[in-house]
Amino acid sequence: MSSASLPARSYARANQELAKSFRRYLEAKGLSRNTLRNYVDETAKYFVEFMGSAPLVGADHRVLRDFLGSFDARGCSASAIDRHTAGLRALFRFLVLTGLTKNDPTLRIAHRKMPKRVPRVLTIDEVEALIAAARSPVERLVVEVLYATGVRVSELVNIRLENIDFAEHVILVKKGKGSKDRYVLYGAPAARAIAEYQA
Repeated sequence: MSSASLPARSYARANQELAKSFRRYLEAKGLSRNTLRNYVDETAKYFVEFMGSAPLVGADHRVLRDFLGSFDARGCSASAIDRHTAGLRALFRFLVLTGLTKNDPTLRIAHRKMPKRVPRVLTIDEVEALIAAARSPVERLVVEVLYATGVRVSELVNIRLENIDFAEHVILVKKGKGSKDRYVLYGAPAARAIAEYQA
C-alpha cells in the first residue's frame, strides 16, 4: 500500500485526552469551579471540537485567531471572548509545561482592552429606603454594615463578634479579597445596628 493511500491520522481522541489532563492539572492547582468551567468545560471543549482531527499542539496563532473570531461572528460579548482567550493561554501554558510543544501561539495574540463600565451606585435616598425596609435587627445590621464598610457579602457572613473593636468602630475582615486580612471602619449608624442586633 502506498503512503498516498494511507488514511490521514486523526488526533481527535488524543485532543480529548489532553483536555482531560488539562482539567486534572487545573484541579491540582486548586482553581475554582468557575475557572474550571470557563477554561475546560467551555474553552478547551470548544477548541477540541474546532480542531477536529488536527492536533492541538500543532495550532498556530492564525488558528487561534480563527477560533476566537468564531465567537465574535456569533455575537459573543467582549468579556466572553476575553474568557476564551484566557482559557487558551492557560491551555497552551499547560502544553508547554508538559513538553508536548515548545511553541505557545497565544504569545502572538494581543491582549484586548475591555471597555470600562461605570459602576451603578445607589443614591442616598435609595440607601435610606433600603435601610427603612429592614424588617428585623439582622436585616438592618446587614444593610448598615455593608453600606458603612463596603465589605462583600461573602466577607460579611464570615465576620465574628470577636473581629469587631466596638470602642474604635473597627472590624477585622479575615481572608477577604486576595485571601488577605484587612481592617474596615464603621460609623454611628452601623454601631447602633450592631448594638440592636446584640440586644
